[in-house]
Amino acid sequence: MACRTEPDGGFSMCRPAKEGYVTGLIFVGIGMAIVVVILILGLSTLFVEGAKARSWSNRLMRMRVLAQFVTILIMLAVFYFAHK
Repeated sequence: MACRTEPDGGFSMCRPAKEGYVTGLIFVGIGMAIVVVILILGLSTLFVEGAKARSWSNRLMRMRVLAQFVTILIMLAVFYFAHK
């Protein structure tokens, strides 16, 4: 952990990251990556013609909204427990 030094040569107070905070950030990153993958898949099916492609595009966009909701819940939990 890097702390800034004070002008008198001493170290300022700094807190180490809580143990689960980094793990929570990893889960947030994974959730965000899942959202991006679903978004790209959903957008790619928009350019394919046919009723089946339209159905898949709509289904993927619903899954994206659900994945975004779960990711936001994870983010809120990480920030809540990190500052508690």
